[in-house]
Amino acid sequence: MANDMNYQTAREADTLHRATVPHAVSARLIRARRALHVTLSNGVEMSVPVDLLQDLHGASLNDLAKIEITPLGNGLHWPRLDADVLVEGLIAEISQKGCTSG
Repeated sequence: MANDMNYQTAREADTLHRATVPHAVSARLIRARRALHVTLSNGVEMSVPVDLLQDLHGASLNDLAKIEITPLGNGLHWPRLDADVLVEGLIAEISQKGCTSG
């Protein structure tokens, strides 16, 4: 019974979190600009040059093109590079460096 309650509480917390905290719903590489383009659950779209992101700096376009969104949408993963970027960190990076968002 306690496990059922803990599970339900966790599900409710997840639902609230996903409704209030933006998460990635799509991500793609814009090859011509070497930029990562991400669309968030709240409709915000943002682009950041991949070379501004430490783990992606200097990577090949082929390696950068394969992007996976984590199940909760709070992170992006590049399997060919074994690199990860948190969406929250990406938002902070854009805020600090003045990249584009729309």
